[in-house]
Amino acid sequence: MIRTTMTLVALALATPSLAADIAVIEAGAEPRQLLQYAPAVGAEQSLRLEMDVTMAMQMAGMDVPSMAVPTMYYEVVAVAGTATATRIPYTFTVKDAGVMGTGPIADAMKSDISEIVGSTGVVAYTPSGRSLPATSSAPEAAGAEGAQVVDEALAEIALALPEVPVGIGASWSVAEQVVDGGLTVDQTSTWTLVEARPGNVYVVEVSVSQKAGAQPMPSSKPGVTSELKEMTSLSTGRTVIDLGSLLPVEVKMVGEAKLSALTSAMGQEMPMTSTVTTETRLGPSK
Repeated sequence: MIRTTMTLVALALATPSLAADIAVIEAGAEPRQLLQYAPAVGAEQSLRLEMDVTMAMQMAGMDVPSMAVPTMYYEVVAVAGTATATRIPYTFTVKDAGVMGTGPIADAMKSDISEIVGSTGVVAYTPSGRSLPATSSAPEAAGAEGAQVVDEALAEIALALPEVPVGIGASWSVAEQVVDGGLTVDQTSTWTLVEARPGNVYVVEVSVSQKAGAQPMPSSKPGVTSELKEMTSLSTGRTVIDLGSLLPVEVKMVGEAKLSALTSAMGQEMPMTSTVTTETRLGPSK
């Protein structure tokens, strides 16, 4: 569950890798300026991320009742470090993580998700918001996977900016191949600058689409193999950024992912399709 939910966070926020090229589609209206992050040393942000997930599935041609997962939340405190011309580091601590609600599903999820509370580390970006290698540690209960997925999710939070001057109406995109949950995925991210607010605050519309073709799927069960047939997803929404803060001050995204696969076990094959819808909200801690 930790990996699943944090992977959904990464998809929703979608920072491109350092190797990916940002293509400017439209430079936007005059006046234009180069947008770069410049947080003050010691600047602190306390953020809360909430995610709602609904899953619907069909197995062997039979519908499985859809399930609304209780709202998950994560609270992180980040402090900016001393920057160079090419690197802005910040230290982070996962202060809280859990599930809102009660019942058997919520109780089981709380135990799993809360394992990453206390995770710490250092994540770094370029001044244009491209992620650099991160280091982190997680509590023993979370194990190596917990530390890894915290790294992966926090490396995706900053919004990538074009490295040329832009104005209102500007749009830029990145098309790249990524590994997401063990699958090789073609991903296209597009951003459009729609509003400038006082104090170097900007509103950006975001669209992230993914597509994956036939390939083996990771399986942790002995004797069980799964083959992906096709996966498509689309997440859209808005992000509010402050160039004096490396992390967004507000994010609202909705997404839908559709997947078809074939699972084989003990000589039997079972086709499966699923649809996962998500709503992601990021803002100041309550």
